[in-house]
Amino acid sequence: MSWTEKTLKDALDTLINRFISKEKFYSKLGKATEINETELTFVFVPNDETAPITCNMAVVETATQAFVLVPKDGSTTVVTFTNKGDPYQVNTQEAEKVLINAEQTVFNAGSNGGLIVVGSQTAKLNQLVSEMQTELAAIAIGIAGAGGTYTPGTLTTFNKSDYENDKVKQGRSYPFSFTISGDDANDFTVIVNVVQKPGGTAALTQTLEYSNDTRSWSGAFSGTDTAQLNVGEWWMVFTAENTDENVGEPVKLYVQRGWQAGL
Repeated sequence: MSWTEKTLKDALDTLINRFISKEKFYSKLGKATEINETELTFVFVPNDETAPITCNMAVVETATQAFVLVPKDGSTTVVTFTNKGDPYQVNTQEAEKVLINAEQTVFNAGSNGGLIVVGSQTAKLNQLVSEMQTELAAIAIGIAGAGGTYTPGTLTTFNKSDYENDKVKQGRSYPFSFTISGDDANDFTVIVNVVQKPGGTAALTQTLEYSNDTRSWSGAFSGTDTAQLNVGEWWMVFTAENTDENVGEPVKLYVQRGWQAGL
């Protein structure tokens, strides 16, 4: 190594060491308490009896973390501290829940295919039940026309609770709520339909009651509801019954990673 190369190397090593010395990383062992799943934080009580401190469950404080362990209240947890950021959880002894936020999640190479969407599957099964019930009624009419007798029974519909494992859940949750006030002196009913275009078949429907007592009505579609909608443009259409009240023009919705409303 030449004298020039050695001098440059020594100078670079000095700069790196000075930079690293300013970055302080250390970890502590303690207990996780006051779990806040909404904010993805908890209060960390260190075993060294230093003051409790609020910590993030993941490196970055955001609800869109790819992988988050929600610690069980009171579980032993490892937290890392830095001098340039908030403390964050590294691992926990007991997890209450595991949150995964990714475009695709693959288990064991994914050779068994994708998971079903329970709500859509239940709707399809019950559509089949309805079609079969209609066919049975038509068969009964045909048999009666031939002089026979046949009375079909009522088929049982499906309920997702019969086969859903709610310990493992999938799908993004994008709830959407709304409140509209008015000045009508009488109570009336408002039908809210979510359609891909005005006049189209409703993918979601909700019935709301306007009350003269509050002069307003409000409603909400849950994350389970909105998970049924494909990415694209949708419309929320309001129709009033038993009144001449104008409840407004359709509201355009954009379904992307979440719901974004625009007039």
